[in-house]
Amino acid sequence: MNGIIGMSTLLIGSSDDPINIERLNIIMSCGDTLLELINDILDFSKLEVDKIEIETQPFGLHMAVREVMDLLGPKSSQKNIRVEFEASPETPSWVVSDSVRFRQILMNLLSNAIKFTDKGRVTIRSSAKLNDDKTWTMKFSVKDSGIGISKGNIERLFSAFTQEDASTTRRFGGSGLGLAISKGLCEKMGGKAWVESEVGKGSEFFFTFIARETAPQESQKKASPFALYSPEMSKKMPLRLLVAEDNRTNQIVITALLGKLGYSTRIASDGHEALKMLEEQEFDLIFMDCHMPVLDGFETSRAIIKMYAGARRPQIIALTASTLREDIDLCYECGMDGFLSKPITMPPIFKALSDVYFRLHPAALLQESNEVTFNDSAPPAVLDSSSYFSSLRGLEAVAIQVLETSAQAIPGMLHNVKKAVIEGDFAQARLSAHRLKGVLSTLYAESARQQTMQIESLALKAGGVNKSEMILAYEKLATEIGAVMDSIQKNLSEKKIISG
Repeated sequence: MNGIIGMSTLLIGSSDDPINIERLNIIMSCGDTLLELINDILDFSKLEVDKIEIETQPFGLHMAVREVMDLLGPKSSQKNIRVEFEASPETPSWVVSDSVRFRQILMNLLSNAIKFTDKGRVTIRSSAKLNDDKTWTMKFSVKDSGIGISKGNIERLFSAFTQEDASTTRRFGGSGLGLAISKGLCEKMGGKAWVESEVGKGSEFFFTFIARETAPQESQKKASPFALYSPEMSKKMPLRLLVAEDNRTNQIVITALLGKLGYSTRIASDGHEALKMLEEQEFDLIFMDCHMPVLDGFETSRAIIKMYAGARRPQIIALTASTLREDIDLCYECGMDGFLSKPITMPPIFKALSDVYFRLHPAALLQESNEVTFNDSAPPAVLDSSSYFSSLRGLEAVAIQVLETSAQAIPGMLHNVKKAVIEGDFAQARLSAHRLKGVLSTLYAESARQQTMQIESLALKAGGVNKSEMILAYEKLATEIGAVMDSIQKNLSEKKIISG
């Protein structure tokens, strides 16, 4: 996927031929479809082994529905299908639940409704019932005027890899996993999913989940985010770079992305070659693939650390296709200083380069910080989309991909902070907050970023950490993250990107 999506993005940015651009867009569309299938399979696998964790955070419920409608607006417009939303008066407008999973369920059902409807309309309805424990049972339905489902097939519809019949797959595509995943997510959220349908008269899909009502959330911080990154980054932050990567496609992608920042890069195809280059030339930063032939990235990193034996050595950033905790821990255990997950995209590269530069030149960071100005006349955007998209000018597809990836990753990262705080493991809370800070920095989400810094600061507090103070800091962070997640979805909606 790194090769398909990365190379297509680079080629689109360098081509003026409309025929080639159309072909490249087809390649990217196929890549996105494959990535969607992979994500579906991973989600389903996690559900089967009960590994999906449900997050709880405040979000605007009806706002989230509108954002999903906006995301799928181009698809419904192409088919001239009207999509409507009818919210009952008793339904809370702000709730505490898993906003990402709610959107995922609704996206699956609404996308299916549009797919299987050739004319007419699709209607989303919401209702709610207050429970004895002061929680709410939220109920949503998606009703279409499409082809309908026979009674004999309704029972098996929510099974994995199942569609009504083989002709459905040929005509409409899809993996048959979406409804199975949606049903599993509803059950994880304390609810259920079902369907009522009649052939030729359309279908109505229902789902419920448990949530708590909350007051509308607003960010109270007044700070202006500032950009550490520049399109001419190599002039502002000169660094000597080495990429140790055996895959030719990955070599092309990462060197091209670094080239867009003005950096020239040396390439090593295995660990031994990287060690030989270090004997010939000094480097500030090595992007290290973990799994190379001859000598892998882990052994190479250990050899580099031994080679420098206390002297200032190059920083080592792992390049890995794995996001498993065990593999990430192994990167740090062997002495690496950080990691980038494949497919490699521009924002994490920006972040890695700037972090290393300021680590080597702390005075430059102080000067950068002294140039920050604050405008108290109005609160800043939760996510400075203008700076974010400007930093990725010419790589719009990558910018959207990072927003979508961040929307999936941030809740889990926030959960790691929460778990560590509750368990009183403040060293882990600091590490988890630091990792979350990296994502927020990439997105120019300054208010939330500062709150992660507050948690880091509390974790290092002399004389020990006050747990109640740390819990309060986490609660503030959770509120900020809720606003960031809503802002991410708003930006995706405004870009009219279909991601389902």
